[in-house]
Amino acid sequence: MKKQAECQWFVEPLDDDTNRIIFQRLGRSGAGGEEDEIINLSDTEGKPHDVVRVPGHRFVSLLQRSRQNLDLHFLVFTREGAGKIKIWPFNVKKRLPPEVQKRINKARQADLDT
Repeated sequence: MKKQAECQWFVEPLDDDTNRIIFQRLGRSGAGGEEDEIINLSDTEGKPHDVVRVPGHRFVSLLQRSRQNLDLHFLVFTREGAGKIKIWPFNVKKRLPPEVQKRINKARQADLDT
């Protein structure tokens, strides 16, 4: 019988405040190692994303519940084994506010220019 690959969870913070809160929560959860750094991974469409590996679905659920109260902006991705990351379908409910999208585009452009 073929062994099922482990599902890994990733979060892409879309602004500085969200990034700070995610790292604070990771510190409180006792996570360490890989979860403490931002890594660049490509999704199934070949688009690059700066993501943070998180402990699992439970951590993502905590972020989702805090999303509105703390004004968090992030995307969630999963990955089976060593494959490409794919967006978590329950994550794409609405578009980001235009000012947040502008900041994200500006930051990504600055990264490309360096």
